[in-house]
Amino acid sequence: ADQALFFIEINGINLLKDRLGLSAFENLLREFSAFLAGISQPAPVARFGDGVYALLYQGNTHEAAMAAQAAKLRTRVMVQKFEIQGQSIEFHVHIGICAFEHGKGSIDILVNAAERTARGARSDATGTMVYRPQSSAEVEREEAIIAMLANVDSNNCLSHLYQPIVAVAGGTEKQFQSLLRLTDGNGSIVPAAEFIHIA
Repeated sequence: ADQALFFIEINGINLLKDRLGLSAFENLLREFSAFLAGISQPAPVARFGDGVYALLYQGNTHEAAMAAQAAKLRTRVMVQKFEIQGQSIEFHVHIGICAFEHGKGSIDILVNAAERTARGARSDATGTMVYRPQSSAEVEREEAIIAMLANVDSNNCLSHLYQPIVAVAGGTEKQFQSLLRLTDGNGSIVPAAEFIHIA
């Protein structure tokens, strides 16, 4: 009841890997991992993949308390500079938080909820987000979208549109963007933010 998972993701990790090269990148992540473990004590933290860490939080699991702890951790990370190959690197992270009570006794459910919440934190001004279970209306909406997508061959609910992009700065090359549209049974367009992650 007093535990939560903090899912910590480093922004722009692939760009950093490309810029530094794999060997220097791994050395940098080792240094960062040691730093993160140090400032997280006594909470255990482990690398979960390239630029992803899982931290086991224990304490007050009220939303405001967990958000404050994540914000404090994020600030400490973002003010720290790491020197490598004559460059000074600062890490920008976002953190998704999921209390164990929402994991329904399953590690998979807990990790997936924390990861989805971290994805939402990318667009939040604070860079942190606490998982909130979906309301029954949200669950019904998501299930309806899943049903539409499952029957896409017969209901023709998906369409693919192409839109020209205006050339700027005197460019002559024609460019287009491709847009995926989902239309529900009433002919209303479902916003992309509602269905792309489900698809």
